[in-house]
Amino acid sequence: MKKYTLVLLAILLIGVTPLYGCGPSKPDAEREAIITFTQQAFQIEAKRGELINWLGGQSLGLNPYQRWLVGKYYLTGVAPNAPDSSAPIPSSGLEGMSSLVNKLSLLDCPQSVQSIKDSLTSIYNSEIRQFQLWQLNLTSGVASGVDHSFYLEVNWENLDEWALKPWVSENYYGVTTTLQMKDNAWYQLQSFRRDVYTQWLQLLKQHGIDPAKEGFTELIQANMPSPTP
Repeated sequence: MKKYTLVLLAILLIGVTPLYGCGPSKPDAEREAIITFTQQAFQIEAKRGELINWLGGQSLGLNPYQRWLVGKYYLTGVAPNAPDSSAPIPSSGLEGMSSLVNKLSLLDCPQSVQSIKDSLTSIYNSEIRQFQLWQLNLTSGVASGVDHSFYLEVNWENLDEWALKPWVSENYYGVTTTLQMKDNAWYQLQSFRRDVYTQWLQLLKQHGIDPAKEGFTELIQANMPSPTP
């Protein structure tokens, strides 16, 4: 009886052992989770880019038509084939920043890249805040004394091009000061985004993830040397 029990136990162990080997190891599961998060986060970044590109930007500010578009669609998005609109509407529609930041905050994220998610979420919320300050300034016509710069044409890809261009700041008393673009809040948010991309790339490499193989071209571009003037 004892011999029979030992044989049966051995058979059970042989049958159970492969079950523990079916799933990915902990490092592999971590890598897969990081890759999945990165893919999903860049899908949201791409949708943000589509929205901002459609709203448009033009040399240190927006014309009246573009201001109308931004005020109408930046937060809420653009419904496909919206009725009774005096602006052309993308046939596929565009998601607004409020929806995108909510999606970003709900993404599953491994602890190893939680700092990336937190930083991106902070950037989105800050961009929304800049829009609200800009819109308040437009509607009130009174300088708030707070940096309400909102330049959709400035992004992480062209920071070097815009850094030294002039930007006019106005205080509570209506006194204007000409500064360089690199000194305003919107520019600094895009610079922060590029810094986050740099940190992101480093974390991927630390976990043995090849960004080129996975198609994370934005991270590679953000870490290329700036062109020599």
